[in-house]
Amino acid sequence: KIEVGIWDSPKIRALDDGCKLAFIYLIANKHGNVLGYYLLPLPYMADDLGWSIDRVKKVMGKLEAHGFISYDPHTRIVWIRNYLRYHTIKKNQTEISALEVLKALPRSPLLEGLYAVVKEEYPAMKFCSYLSSLVTESSLWRDETDTDQSPNGDISISISRSKSVSKSNGYTKEFEEFWSVFKELGRAEGKPL
Repeated sequence: KIEVGIWDSPKIRALDDGCKLAFIYLIANKHGNVLGYYLLPLPYMADDLGWSIDRVKKVMGKLEAHGFISYDPHTRIVWIRNYLRYHTIKKNQTEISALEVLKALPRSPLLEGLYAVVKEEYPAMKFCSYLSSLVTESSLWRDETDTDQSPNGDISISISRSKSVSKSNGYTKEFEEFWSVFKELGRAEGKPL
């Protein structure tokens, strides 16, 4: 559902026509769900709107810069930041649907932002405590941050990485230790012990 008052918002009025169309698309497309937090590969959006990937990336970057959305290019999750403030989740079938959505989607750093909104808007619901556990679980294995550019390149996106994964080669610390011992024993070259 799109609120009729959306057109009176100074933030919406400040957007160019492409951004307005893209934002309405993000609210009301066939890939969305009850949370406004969903999987959206950019080629889907490009195909649905009849746009090039470059145009989609540029518009998504503008919507991010204006604070309407967040997009995680690694998991392809889009989060409409104020979606839950305008779309009510009721304590029944909608809440069950929200739980199912969360269980089915890949884990993304965007969960932390979604959790902050859910905690404020729906603190007593089951999916709030489930989301809390996902955020806690994610924060236990993340402590490093990589910075990348948004699709149009004018804002930075921080992506957390696993504590145990080396930034230089992508292997875990445990594997590096194993490999070091393995090489010392000559097994890496196929030599018998």
